[in-house]
Amino acid sequence: MLKHWNALSKIGQDMLRTKLRQSLIDIRNIEQARGGAIAFDSGYPDSSMIPSELLCSIIDRLVETRGSSIFQYAPVEDSPELKKALRETEEFRGPIGPSDEIAITNGSQSAIFLVTRLLIDAGNTIVTEAPTYTAALTAFESFSDNVVGIDIDENGMDMDCLESLVKRSQARPKIIYVIPTFHNPTGNTMPLNRRKHLVELANRFNLIIIEDDAYGSLRFSGEKIPAVKHLDSEGRVVYLGSFSKILAPALRIGYVVADDSIVSMMNMSKVDAEQSTNMLSQQVIVDFIRQGYLQDHLLNIRNLYSRKLSAFQEKFAEVAPPEVKCSTPLGGMFLWINIHSGKIDTLEMLPRAIRNGVSYVPSVVCFPSSHIPNNKGMRINFTGPSMKDISEGLSRLCLVIKDSLHGL
Repeated sequence: MLKHWNALSKIGQDMLRTKLRQSLIDIRNIEQARGGAIAFDSGYPDSSMIPSELLCSIIDRLVETRGSSIFQYAPVEDSPELKKALRETEEFRGPIGPSDEIAITNGSQSAIFLVTRLLIDAGNTIVTEAPTYTAALTAFESFSDNVVGIDIDENGMDMDCLESLVKRSQARPKIIYVIPTFHNPTGNTMPLNRRKHLVELANRFNLIIIEDDAYGSLRFSGEKIPAVKHLDSEGRVVYLGSFSKILAPALRIGYVVADDSIVSMMNMSKVDAEQSTNMLSQQVIVDFIRQGYLQDHLLNIRNLYSRKLSAFQEKFAEVAPPEVKCSTPLGGMFLWINIHSGKIDTLEMLPRAIRNGVSYVPSVVCFPSSHIPNNKGMRINFTGPSMKDISEGLSRLCLVIKDSLHGL
């Protein structure tokens, strides 16, 4: 499997042994030869929505006014100006309670890693939605071999199944990881009553909730639902936010809102893992917010992504065979396609799709290794491709699915 296998740690060996990792390796090997395939598999925002000229002008002003100091290490406690901006900006302040603290991280993936390292020992149980965000599974399964998935429906995690698991499990879960708003990979949103039930279970059974809200600002329709963190009265919810999806991925800035004891320990842990968070990126975001660019920028993104989603849904209705169903998100970047046929395995179908010029994320990689996966689904990113590519990509994808359904 690997030339220097014996040099790997147990964690490194376990990572490569799992079905999930092997599937990811296979996909990446295939994608290297993808060439000009239309990429429904990415997690990219639309490049035209990255305000590159504006960001460059902000950087120019920062260099002019602050000189070389803007390129120094940031304080361990991060930029107080960015924390202040988060507390004062209506778009972000909802989950931030009076007793909460904020930590700034190098993207939300770093936050997932740091929180998991802080809270999880080998053998601790972590509960996720099934399916869930693949990169979160990578982090969780590198710390624990007991990652358990709870099936979801169009309203998110099944709370009755979660409660049953918590009650009967000898190894009671320590963390519950959820993406309640515009879920990755399905695009679904958890309603308020389930969010309240989730917090009630955490309080009753002494659990920690990690709420990943990378997509919450990308609502196209429907009423905004309070974050799970907003319902937290006991400091049990660790809230993760990100600027990657709403501003620019390369800035690599995420943030954590949590009880001050968790944030202070995270800051100590962060010194060991990554020293500090990018000072320049933090200050660029501060200036972007302070100068009043944020709301118009978000409005433009929402408008474009809403049109892209509508275009996808209209084309899907035109070309998809009746066995193929699609989720109907109210925002975010992803939707979920399920193929209701015993003949289809979307991981096995992926090489054929790529040869036909389209790619997607097969459902098997979105489930914990211990979970029996749904192998008939796929995650689709509708924000990265152009309108033209959405139409052409769906035509190609549905042709591959039709041929596979008919055994061609």
